[in-house]
Amino acid sequence: MKQEHLTGLLTLITLVVGGLLGVLWSAHTALQAELKDSNAQFNNLRVEIAKEYITGPQLEKRLDSAIQPLQDSMKLIASQQQQLMQLVAKGQSDK
Repeated sequence: MKQEHLTGLLTLITLVVGGLLGVLWSAHTALQAELKDSNAQFNNLRVEIAKEYITGPQLEKRLDSAIQPLQDSMKLIASQQQQLMQLVAKGQSDK
């Protein structure tokens, strides 16, 4: 009788420990899958952020292309101003 109780007790302990290991293993597998998905999302995000960076020469080129039309307009305005000043000066000398 004691042998049967001991066998039953060992069987019960084995089932409980096996069940706990099964639960832990399934939680581990689920967590591993979630981490894999999170890493994939993080890597995609990191790549998208890196696409937005530009180098120093690229920045200078962009600034030059943006500033050049403004400089051309300022030169045109300055030449028109000089022409107007010459006309005003000429008009005052004629009086």
